[in-house]
Amino acid sequence: MADRVDEGTGPPESGTGEVPAVAVGAARENAQTGWAAHRGGDFRVLGYLVTSAPIIMFVFLRVAAPDFFDPLFTNPPAIAGLPLGIVMMAGVLAWTLVGVLIVNRTRSSTGIVVAILVFTLPAIFVMLLTPAVVLIAVNLAT
Repeated sequence: MADRVDEGTGPPESGTGEVPAVAVGAARENAQTGWAAHRGGDFRVLGYLVTSAPIIMFVFLRVAAPDFFDPLFTNPPAIAGLPLGIVMMAGVLAWTLVGVLIVNRTRSSTGIVVAILVFTLPAIFVMLLTPAVVLIAVNLAT
């Protein structure tokens, strides 16, 4: 019984270049069910979550440490009559929204990673450093 070999279970005849029917069937099934597209959708949801991290962190810090963002409203360092902190935070919001827009428009995981690296990480750093920059500007002005 051990020396018996079932027919049709081995590789195709050498030199024919045929693709096994099992592989063709699996590929067809994945295409019909959208399995690969579903995985890409999961990565896109993760991209939305990560690129919106500056907004989530702002809300969290506003609740957890309300005094952290108080220097944002200091008016002596002003740009066009608006406090410097507000202008910088508007830039952070715009930069974050550009990252979210790129995640929305891209079809590849590489585009999502680029959006995170180029837009989300700098926006987080600027958001966290804005109160310090405003305080430094106030102290340098005096």
